[in-house]
Amino acid sequence: MRYFYLLLFFVLVASLSAQTNHAVGVSSNVFTPDNLTITVGDTVTWTNNGGFHNVNGSTATYPSNPAGFDNGNAASNAWTYDFVFTQPGTYDYQCDPHAGFGMVAQIVVEAATAADTLLITEIMYNPPEGGTDSLEFIEVYNPSTAAVNMTGWTVSQGVALEFPLYILAPGEFLILAGNEAAFRNVFDYTGDVFEWTSGGLSNGGETIALSNSSGTVIVAVEFDDRAPWPAGTDGQGASLVFCDITADITDAANWQAASNVTGVVIDDKALLADPGALSDCGLDAPALKWITQDLTVSEGDGTVTISVEARNMQGLQFEVRLSGGTTTDAGDLTTDPVLPATYTVGDQAIETLTIDIILTDDALEEIEEALGLTLQVTAPAEITGSGELTITILDNDQAVSPIASVNELDANGVAISAGRTVALQGVVHCIDFRDNDGIQFWIIEPNGDGINVFNFNDVSDYQVNEGDEILVTGELVQFRGLLEIVPDAIELVSSGNDLVAPTRVDKLEESLENRYVTLNIDRAIENGIERAGGGFNVTVVQRDLDTTVVRVEDETGIDSTFLANYFFGDQAPESSLVVSGLVSQRDFSAPFDEFYQLFPCGESSFDLVTGTREPEWAQEVLVYPNPTGGVLELLLPTEVNSYRLMDLNGRILQQGQPSTSLDLTELPAGMYQLQFIGGNGFISRTVIKQ
Repeated sequence: MRYFYLLLFFVLVASLSAQTNHAVGVSSNVFTPDNLTITVGDTVTWTNNGGFHNVNGSTATYPSNPAGFDNGNAASNAWTYDFVFTQPGTYDYQCDPHAGFGMVAQIVVEAATAADTLLITEIMYNPPEGGTDSLEFIEVYNPSTAAVNMTGWTVSQGVALEFPLYILAPGEFLILAGNEAAFRNVFDYTGDVFEWTSGGLSNGGETIALSNSSGTVIVAVEFDDRAPWPAGTDGQGASLVFCDITADITDAANWQAASNVTGVVIDDKALLADPGALSDCGLDAPALKWITQDLTVSEGDGTVTISVEARNMQGLQFEVRLSGGTTTDAGDLTTDPVLPATYTVGDQAIETLTIDIILTDDALEEIEEALGLTLQVTAPAEITGSGELTITILDNDQAVSPIASVNELDANGVAISAGRTVALQGVVHCIDFRDNDGIQFWIIEPNGDGINVFNFNDVSDYQVNEGDEILVTGELVQFRGLLEIVPDAIELVSSGNDLVAPTRVDKLEESLENRYVTLNIDRAIENGIERAGGGFNVTVVQRDLDTTVVRVEDETGIDSTFLANYFFGDQAPESSLVVSGLVSQRDFSAPFDEFYQLFPCGESSFDLVTGTREPEWAQEVLVYPNPTGGVLELLLPTEVNSYRLMDLNGRILQQGQPSTSLDLTELPAGMYQLQFIGGNGFISRTVIKQ
């Protein structure tokens, strides 16, 4: 049959549809076009023609999108971004900085025509054999009425294979095998088989994708060895079969373990597979399954509706039972009807039944809770999938956490609290660095602990004002080393509150992250003022001679002329340079202990203190180890004749003539100021007691 269609290649190729690349221009507050209709397998390429933009069609922003796509944070360079749409449906997307100005768009993806569509209909990813998996295979099926030219196609994910000159006839199967000889021998198979050139299927699940000669993904499926995917396919003898070629290939509910007996037994396990034929998985038999997947809700959501599908179960009954979890008492929820409950299926071949879970929105602070539900059915019906459903319930009466309690790092510098939903309270310091196009600002507690508050969108209609005390509820994330809270709610507590005084420091480091400081600067490096994104990066030399970046956002109103005059003007060489602001970080990898930045609030954050430059002998001062667990070692020049150790409130804790060491053992953990006096001046160093 294959050779007959090869002879007709030049006749048939003209009838085959090709995937298309669609161009969308990105410019000032508009996508062009902003409405686009394409076909499954088509590619859309966005090109930024000017301005600070991005493409965000993520499911976090648009939960109704069939699949998410985005190119990350907004950027002003001449970027392009490609995405292949493999699932039909309606996709909304936006430019995050300009969504409020109407920079939103939509793409409608229509199902491919018959000639474009192939299906992956069977996967043997973990055959029941020890050692090399010689019986791994993938079954490809052409469900259309037209032949499909697969010449130059590839298996672009999963295993490696490039197809030779080949046309798959309508209604025919093609087997891709890890070992063609072993496959034909065991299954007594005489149809077309291609052996992949390298790789193997993952026993833990992965994505398998077929791409055409242009690299466009035609069909893809991501399987797994865990529920809701059937367990019998993971080394227990059965292949994974697609049950209904008209259904969604990406939905685990449409896949089952094969039941076709081959007569072959390997390691005491019967080999169950059906290569070269469609498997209906007993769809005509009575079956019950959850439509709703595991989900997370808030106790304030009220009524949560979940669904069950009954297929060919007319007049039969089933039960829904509580099956453990931490939420089973009436104080947390009620159900309608009360569980366990019996349901009777109506007269439809396929019927959807719903259950209402009514959450109790109490005023009690509680831990995250889980409600387990299970399906029970008597013969002749069967349950497809696991039959289990877990509803995680988040408490909305969360206590306010001290910022210090969420700021702990593990040994790799990763924030332990990242991913938690918390409530934090503090006073707004400085400005909104996104100027209400989304939010980015800092809140700080009276003790100086602070955190960055960031969201691409405005939250709770809150307008940022310095001195506001606010309650922020949201998820903690660690972005490029900086711990942030992404709020879903902001509540104004009071206004006009005092700000904390900035801590005077000589160097930005991890212990100062998210704090308000005044940085002593030696100088800015030559040509160190660089335009970057929506502001300036100024590379400066700290008092310890390490470099860092002062990040000046456009929202501060500071321009390049002001910066040049401050760092390189006539007064700068004769003055001490000090800049106040919030300590941020831009480190791309663990342990996240480098690339700190200072965010000043405005021109008033920059100060010139005439005649207060450090004396020349300051460069000979060495204080180590810092941080310390107890004793500081001191290497001091002869000019130093006294010292004093102070807390951050200016209280003198120790003073006298210096020696070669300083004992801090009895002091509590924290930051201190250590001053050395002598010669023609004095210097200050920040020390940290662990």
